[in-house]
Amino acid sequence: MVVGILFSVVSLVGLIGTLCKVTFLLGIYSFIAFLWIVGLIAFTFLVLLVTKDGDYSRWMKGQFANGRNWNNIQSCMVYTHACSSLDTNADLLAQDFYKKKLLPMESGCCKPPVYCGFEFKNATFWVMPESGPEVPDSDCTTWSNEQDKLCYGCKSCKVGVVAGIRSQWRAFSELMCVQIVLVNIIYCISCCTRKNIQSDNSVYYRV
Repeated sequence: MVVGILFSVVSLVGLIGTLCKVTFLLGIYSFIAFLWIVGLIAFTFLVLLVTKDGDYSRWMKGQFANGRNWNNIQSCMVYTHACSSLDTNADLLAQDFYKKKLLPMESGCCKPPVYCGFEFKNATFWVMPESGPEVPDSDCTTWSNEQDKLCYGCKSCKVGVVAGIRSQWRAFSELMCVQIVLVNIIYCISCCTRKNIQSDNSVYYRV
């Protein structure tokens, strides 16, 4: 919201400068637009850098899946009932549920990992085999059918959340690229307008 307000104010400055032919205001607008372009390029590059596979992907995991940040994310998912969307699938049969395309967060946080071998009852209720989980993994024992617990404390939940954030950031970077192109076009127009006004003023003073 703050960025939107600032952009509106800057646009208003550019509009006034164009309509009133005030080169000083157009100069301010052009300078801010230039800084805006540089900031967009730097931010987009950073997003592309941290969302690619490898060391930078591990950086994302360190930022979102560890420590206080993860505790906040986990609390937020519990408070907002992040897995409530699966309640609408409660009457699905097992074979139909497995065919559904779940979001990374839903797959990692709202059901036990497949390798645990839990028995499917419905989309929000799974039963551990009497012999115990098929794999001695902490995620299998962390799972709970209580809606405020589920698999929010599982490693698979962290992986799903980070994968979701990574996907959203990648999509956001594409929008940023479009915005860079648009702002560049506006910047070029403002520069041309400013140059034309300066030329007109120069001719006026000569006369």
